[in-house]
Amino acid sequence: MPTVGELDVRLTGHEDLCSARYAKIELQFDATNARLKRIEQILMGAAGTIILLLAGIVFKLVGIE
Repeated sequence: MPTVGELDVRLTGHEDLCSARYAKIELQFDATNARLKRIEQILMGAAGTIILLLAGIVFKLVGIE
């Protein structure tokens, strides 16, 4: 049966390992989040441009008739 001291050492080691893992996961999440924000900005800009171009075409067609 393990002693209290042995369990404390194992638990402390486990906490350190998990802390390092979660720090790495958080860094990866931040990098992924930044990429997604850039992609979102590009898509929003493209969608806005398409909407404005289509609106311009509609207004030209209505003006011609």
